[in-house]
Amino acid sequence: MLKLAGHPLKGAEIAAFVTGGPSEQNRMVRGYKLQVLPAVQLKRTELQARKKGWACNILCRVGGWKTLKTFAVPSASGPKEIIHWEGHLPDAIAFRIVAPDGNYVDNTKVWVEY
Repeated sequence: MLKLAGHPLKGAEIAAFVTGGPSEQNRMVRGYKLQVLPAVQLKRTELQARKKGWACNILCRVGGWKTLKTFAVPSASGPKEIIHWEGHLPDAIAFRIVAPDGNYVDNTKVWVEY
């Protein structure tokens, strides 16, 4: 799951409701990560992709993502895990939640306030 910021952010409060999959596991899974991509990591073509709105495939492959928080979420249908992070960012341009191997991010909402 990827969320783009309209411009580089230096400070933010990030909140998310997160569930993982596959839901048939019906258990808590550790190793999910909230990550941020510093704008300084982007090359010209990646910046252009972000401006044109088709950046997800390109930005997800870019190196330099920084982990802000590692957490566990339920891989089950039902309640979501609420996560929260607040602090200074390294000129963040994009945020994502990454699932550990064999899992995925499912039915998730992320809010970013700055």
